Amino acid sequence: MASLRARLVDLILPLLGSKARLASAEGLKQSLATHTPQPVGPSTHTHLQFKVTERMTAGMHVYKVAPKIGAGSASVLYLHGGAFVHELTRWHWRLIESLVKRTGATVHVPSYPLAPSNTWALAGSMLR
Repeated sequence: MASLRARLVDLILPLLGSKARLASAEGLKQSLATHTPQPVGPSTHTHLQFKVTERMTAGMHVYKVAPKIGAGSASVLYLHGGAFVHELTRWHWRLIESLVKRTGATVHVPSYPLAPSNTWALAGSMLR
């Protein structure tokens, strides 16, 4: 059974219109025409609560988020949503924080190149 929070999210998401904007080729084109990619990095809160490091790998920023104390041996590669055309958002970072807090894992977060300026092949090769 879904939690109350999950049920509320299911009710609220359609009201935001994000999915509708990306559901068709025309909606995606309109979204891209009005959207200027603005990468969002980890917040001050993330830096205070977790051990956050950033490095450049294959020309992209890769963040590593881990518990400040007692990091487990598990690692997670987090590929953010956004239909490969939108950057990380504060909502992604909240989910990343939750993953680290609940699992003790180290989460690796690449800010990979986005379409339409780049191709899936470039992003895929950089992620290897």
